[in-house]
Amino acid sequence: MENTLINITNCIAEIRRWLSANYLKLNDSKSEFFITGSNYNLKLVDTKNTALVIGGSSIKLSPVIRNLGCFLDVNLSLTAHVNNLRKTILFHIKNLWHIRRFIDKETCHHAVRALVISRLDYCNAAFTLLSARDKDRLQRLQNNAARLVFAVGRRVEAKPLLHKLHLLSVEQRILFKVLLYVYKAFNNLAPKYIAEQFTVCVPFRSAMDTNRLVIPMSELVTVGDRSSKVVAANAWKSLPRQLRTAGSTEIFKGNLKTFLF
Repeated sequence: MENTLINITNCIAEIRRWLSANYLKLNDSKSEFFITGSNYNLKLVDTKNTALVIGGSSIKLSPVIRNLGCFLDVNLSLTAHVNNLRKTILFHIKNLWHIRRFIDKETCHHAVRALVISRLDYCNAAFTLLSARDKDRLQRLQNNAARLVFAVGRRVEAKPLLHKLHLLSVEQRILFKVLLYVYKAFNNLAPKYIAEQFTVCVPFRSAMDTNRLVIPMSELVTVGDRSSKVVAANAWKSLPRQLRTAGSTEIFKGNLKTFLF
């Protein structure tokens, strides 16, 4: 662990020198770091005495860090992100309820899409790792938003309301985002680091479907089978060939939403 921290410190020092040479500055005091791993391995780390020196600041271990708006905990379970997301969305839903009687349904629908649905969709390709409990918590937020649009109570079933609004469920929205990345990877529209996550299946007969992915083998069923690339390969396999070979991204998105809906 000590050697690892030294290597990270030296790497950050190089970054600071490069930034300085380009008239930029690294904000040492706002930097965060954490150590992720299994519960067993994390118990071997002395969390109280472990620190990372960045410039003139000594940064202590953080239980949760924020990176590009996504909150990551030491187990990478994204529960911390769901907690923060829930707090933010409930705040907006509560405020919208205060003015609901002064706005019409269409205006409320636009507000919900901007303040609620957009947040549920942010970085949701990583939500394949969420536990069933956390996915259910997000689904309840979407259900509450649908009831807000129709100005009905919490006892009204949300599924018909979502159907009327043409909104995919949280689980379906996760699959939609993941499959969209796969389509873009197949058609050279995705960044290289995303395309490298998927392996195209090479057919051993010319008559076989070439638009398929190799399903990766995972050692851990509870985590490995929920990784984005495993979920993506299995979900892509279930799509009709006509959908997988759509002529454009817009056609694929429209047909995919119809298929999932």
